[in-house]
Amino acid sequence: MIKPRNLTQLKRASILLVEDNDINRLYASSILKMWGCHFETAENGVVALEKIRNNAFDAILMDIQMPVMDGFETTKAIRKGDPNKSQVPIIALTANATQKDFENVLPLE
Repeated sequence: MIKPRNLTQLKRASILLVEDNDINRLYASSILKMWGCHFETAENGVVALEKIRNNAFDAILMDIQMPVMDGFETTKAIRKGDPNKSQVPIIALTANATQKDFENVLPLE
C-alpha cells in the first residue's frame, strides 16, 4: 500500500470515492480513514453527481466501469457542469484498463 508523503495535507482534503463494488469501496474507504481523510462515497455516477452538486471536493476517485452511469460519462458531466466544481482533479480507478480506456480518458483532460 502506498503511503502519502504529507498526511497533514491529506487530512484536510475532502474526497469523493465513486465505486460500485462494495468490497472495493470498503477497502478504499479503510485506506482513506487510515490516512485521516474526510471522504464520502457514491455507488454510481448518478449518486456522485448529486453529491458533487451539494458538496465541494478536493479530489474524486472515480471507478471507470459502473452500472447506471460509468466513470467516463460521469467525468464528462462534471467537466460540463458547475464551473466552480468542473476542474476538480479526477483520478480513474479500474482493475481492467485497456488501450481503449486510456484513449477515452486522454480527451477528458
